[in-house]
Amino acid sequence: MTRAALMIALWSAAAGCTQQDDLHKLRTPERATFELAGDVLHNHCGSLDCHGDPARGLRIYGGNGMRADGISGQGATTEADYDATFESVVLFEPEVMHSVVSKHGEHPERLTMIQKGRGAQVHKGGVAISEGSDADDCVVSWLSGAIDEKSCNDGAELEPPPAPES
Repeated sequence: MTRAALMIALWSAAAGCTQQDDLHKLRTPERATFELAGDVLHNHCGSLDCHGDPARGLRIYGGNGMRADGISGQGATTEADYDATFESVVLFEPEVMHSVVSKHGEHPERLTMIQKGRGAQVHKGGVAISEGSDADDCVVSWLSGAIDEKSCNDGAELEPPPAPES
């Protein structure tokens, strides 16, 4: 059983579910393609003063932020970092994630991480990933099950902040 599946089972057991429930049927995006979306999330949202902080509900681990091994620092993002971020993302709102993934990424804005990232909900970090940007297209394509590698590679680069309105 993968660590994510185990976490879902434990979370559900704590919520009073029985083994007869269809917990094993909760759908998540593919872990196999997550590194691409994970790099986008880490670069846009994973700094130590944002979601690279262990006090956050949604935690993002990676090379220049919080590390899965507990030692912050610089260096390449490890498999353990990707695993920890994947688990954090898919377990943040498991039922909503299941609904979005089951419908091939339809209405990704139902997820709080998408709403806040796009600035559609109050977010201390403001707009982290603009709707329709390469970074947004990457994450949404991962949720749909058809990851757009070009958008992910282009979206991993930080976007310039939006120009202030005059």
